[in-house]
Amino acid sequence: CKEQVEEEKPEDSVKFEKIIGTWKILENRGRDATGFIAFDRRGLYYLGLDNQVLGGQMTTEAIHDFLVANNIPIHPELYSSSSVSMQYSLDESKKPMWLDLFIDVYKNGEKNDTKIIDKGIIRFLRDDIIESRWHDGRGRYAFFDTTCIDTVILEKISNNPHKYTGPDADFPSLE
Repeated sequence: CKEQVEEEKPEDSVKFEKIIGTWKILENRGRDATGFIAFDRRGLYYLGLDNQVLGGQMTTEAIHDFLVANNIPIHPELYSSSSVSMQYSLDESKKPMWLDLFIDVYKNGEKNDTKIIDKGIIRFLRDDIIESRWHDGRGRYAFFDTTCIDTVILEKISNNPHKYTGPDADFPSLE
């Protein structure tokens, strides 16, 4: 895989509405996870991996347990926070489009910090298929390389975002 670089390029506008909904992970090269990611209109995202769901606004304990179970690095600031809000931003002005996943960390009801979890690029292969490439927040890929393990293909399974989180969350059918 080639090195990541941040580049700014003009983008043909793609409506924000296209990303709203629940997206099944079709291919997750290099990882054995099955699941989904859902985006709502408020800028919150929900992630389901291996029958565990988290997202939106939640307690520190819930996100910690999910990150540990899925071998995802934990930012030390999460240990001292009281709650977190999982959010995303989509920048349609970039080519390819930038999709970033981040966590706002709150202490005593006040926003304390924002942690970038993944910096991504996306493109719509069809209205219901997204190709994405992710980096862990330190950089951003400038192009797609389907041979790399950080490429994820998503298929839209619902126009409604899946919003249920916690240990008893209803995991949507991915059939």
